[in-house]
Amino acid sequence: MKMVFISLMSIMISCGSSSPTTSDELSGVNNEDFLPKSEVIYNVQKDYYLDDFTQIDSLGNETVAKMSTDKIQKFESSEDILLQGISLCYAGKQSRGLKKLRNIYSYYKKNSSYWNQVGTCFLLKGNKRMALLFYNKARGLSKKFTPSYNNLGVIYQLNSEDQKALVAYKKAKKVNPFSLTPNFNIAQLYLQYGFVQDAKKILDGLFNNETSDIDIQSARAFILMSQGNFQEAKSTYETIPRQQFSKAQFGINYALTLKFLNLDAQARSIIKNINRKTLSEYTAYYNNARIFIGE
Repeated sequence: MKMVFISLMSIMISCGSSSPTTSDELSGVNNEDFLPKSEVIYNVQKDYYLDDFTQIDSLGNETVAKMSTDKIQKFESSEDILLQGISLCYAGKQSRGLKKLRNIYSYYKKNSSYWNQVGTCFLLKGNKRMALLFYNKARGLSKKFTPSYNNLGVIYQLNSEDQKALVAYKKAKKVNPFSLTPNFNIAQLYLQYGFVQDAKKILDGLFNNETSDIDIQSARAFILMSQGNFQEAKSTYETIPRQQFSKAQFGINYALTLKFLNLDAQARSIIKNINRKTLSEYTAYYNNARIFIGE
């Protein structure tokens, strides 16, 4: 009891020692400022990935990562501060994004989506350890929140822990069998380890339901190409908007498909028009493809 009394006294002294406060200094303060904040609980029916982003592609409905720069900039000025914050993070302005997210902590502290966005912002900043912490926080608030499991898988994969990544992706799929992103990530892992038929089975299912998604189309076309089904691969690639082939992840394999069909001039045209700024980890693959195509 004595310690409590001393503590209270120190607070009173601290307050009492400050200079007199005028009514003007308190003019902007209302009783409402001292009331508890109305917390926003996660609601899957109002999740941004199922609402605001429906004009993108199917996987884009589940991740901001696939949004165009123009679309991200549009959401930076959204009336929704949570959406503003994560959009700033994807635009490379992580410090500003995290500040926005910190400002709404009182409203969203029990919201799984909020902590997931915080984790993603740290991941985009290059801090995987903090991202892992906040993804686990999101998972702790809701065991049925699919993105947290999927994003834990992404962290594991970035750390070359592919077996753990697969477990996390499968858990996300189990929580929500209709979520496209973990299914797509599982297929990509299967491809990486040569389980082509397993990957194809997943991608065929995704393609049949969501033929507009360019990542699904491209992955499926790659499998068809690797199996020697070049004509069907070409037909699948041609469902992708042509401007996308300036990106290495789409253009290289489309050019190779055309080469395998002896459409040499078209193959050279596609490989020649790939934007070098998109190469990154595809650089060696791109150089080998250029030699094979004869560009």
